[in-house]
Amino acid sequence: MKIQARNLLLEPQEKTGTHNHHEAEIWHILAGQGCVETEGQPISVTRGDTIYHQPFKQHTIRNTSAHEKLHFISYWWNDFSLLNQALDQESQAKAKLELPEPSFILPSFPTPNGNLHLGHLAGPYIAADIYKRYRELLGQKTYYLLGTVGHQTQVGCKGRQLGLSFYETAEKYSSEIIETLLAAEIHPDVFVRPRTAKHYSAVVQDFFLKLYENKHLVFRTEKTAYCDHCDKYLFEAQVVGACPICNAANAGGNECENCAHLHADKDLLNACCTVCRNPSTLKDLRRIYLPLEPFRERLLNYYKSSHITSRLRSFIEQVFQKPLPEIPISYLSETGIAIPLPGYEEQRVYSLFELAPRYVTAIQALIEENELNCHWLDLCKKYSTKLFFGYDNAFLRAIIFPAVLMAYDPNIKLPDLQVSNEFYQLDGAKFSTSRNHALWGSEMLKHYPADWLRFYLAYTRPEQQASSFTESTFVDFIKHHFQDRLTSWLQILGQRLKLNYAGEAPEPGAWSAEAKVFYRNLRDYHQAIHYHYQDEAFSPQKCAQLILDLMAQVIDFSKATSKSWQTPATESLARTYLALELMAARSLALLLYPITPQFATQLWKKLGYAGELLDAEEKTKLDWLPTGQKGSLHL
Repeated sequence: MKIQARNLLLEPQEKTGTHNHHEAEIWHILAGQGCVETEGQPISVTRGDTIYHQPFKQHTIRNTSAHEKLHFISYWWNDFSLLNQALDQESQAKAKLELPEPSFILPSFPTPNGNLHLGHLAGPYIAADIYKRYRELLGQKTYYLLGTVGHQTQVGCKGRQLGLSFYETAEKYSSEIIETLLAAEIHPDVFVRPRTAKHYSAVVQDFFLKLYENKHLVFRTEKTAYCDHCDKYLFEAQVVGACPICNAANAGGNECENCAHLHADKDLLNACCTVCRNPSTLKDLRRIYLPLEPFRERLLNYYKSSHITSRLRSFIEQVFQKPLPEIPISYLSETGIAIPLPGYEEQRVYSLFELAPRYVTAIQALIEENELNCHWLDLCKKYSTKLFFGYDNAFLRAIIFPAVLMAYDPNIKLPDLQVSNEFYQLDGAKFSTSRNHALWGSEMLKHYPADWLRFYLAYTRPEQQASSFTESTFVDFIKHHFQDRLTSWLQILGQRLKLNYAGEAPEPGAWSAEAKVFYRNLRDYHQAIHYHYQDEAFSPQKCAQLILDLMAQVIDFSKATSKSWQTPATESLARTYLALELMAARSLALLLYPITPQFATQLWKKLGYAGELLDAEEKTKLDWLPTGQKGSLHL
């Protein structure tokens, strides 16, 4: 075993960065005094002290002296026995934890300028529903909060094309969106609409005034895009140009969907009005801004304790390399929520600021619909929140949203899971509502069962990189994996069960080497799939891939052992083989439920269970089908 060492000196009051690694490490203090923090727990150290750091534990050291340098030696080495021990201890600790309080599941609210296309479904919405259904399997109460975006210029632009008002457009597409969600077996606990949400305006203005009273807001005149031809200021979808950060075309007023960064109105390159297509100019406008830089340290500390996808964490690190921007929270508009301050009667609350109040409005609706005797702030301080969104919305969801909640009340519990996704493509280009480049969810769900579409969208979900959809590939995929293989295997299993055991689950008998290998594989796949349903490794794509791999293992085992019942000498083994296949079928019903709820529920019933799948005990453990339980696996 190779031990490496390094001499280290810290200047007075200097602190190392918080870090963790797979090596074991020892710090031996040679001179000075300091404070070591391990997983947030501080301990004072001085000359002669030795501190051991277990693999993966977060640790840092600070020189607490005002004048003397802190001198210590770091020794580190690779030891796989210590590494595996640390991982096992971590898993055991998590296994002992009780289920947390109920969770709020918060996918991005869709913009009501069109219906949902497959890119939307493959991104936040099916993933959030998969998460919710898995948590329900565990017995945890979750609330899926959804609605449509309050006030975005994209809705007004679409309304002009249709000859409808802003709110007529929003209501039209809000209704279509909820119909598509229900057809996809996504059932939000709350669905709020921008015009009819009961407390929406009051909540938004409450947030605004709270931040104003706490002196988080600044008032400043800035150059803003202006169309001389249309004689109006331009915001969001009213102006288009090249992103000043990544130079991508089709960036809007403040946001770029390509790089996900925010930019100031005045920095948009080659900007032009989206109505008349004339180049825009810049004109002074006094607006209200929220500076984000004061929240830097609190945000960085928050990210350390939140489960964040790797691409999103890289984005956050990139953003924090520079001073955080000041975001506009007011703009000129005829629609929207009024700024509750004199002198700003013509301005409305900017959509960037509305996300946190929309979240609160949904919780208020939940409280009223379920007659809960509490205040929304009580729930926000108690319940965890899970965010699901497209990567192009990373700045809004990962930075602005928690910052606004911090500014309102530092005791609000911030999201502890942030799941982002990349673009889903159609014919080599991203799905786009505004450009009408899409396969609409409502049309696909008229022709194909929701379960199979959900599974394929989970399997091809653009989690770390863009992925693509073609209808012919989807049809071939479902036919091969589910119609020709899974359904066929279950029907053959049912026939063998009926022919040899009168349809009743047999008691396992003797075990062969093949049976032991299959059980180990089944156990390992079962555990791995459950792992990827959980926060620290959540991945519908990985779950779907592993489920297909497990199905292949089960079908191969079934083919290899299907003749064993034909000879008396192998009858005892045959009972074990069939019991193991039934165990696999039971496992698949539970593992498929979050992705394909209707099929999984049907399979559960066909296995002979009288109760509902969600009422079953030991849902996360492998288990035998009860001996003598009568099932019929004809699907």
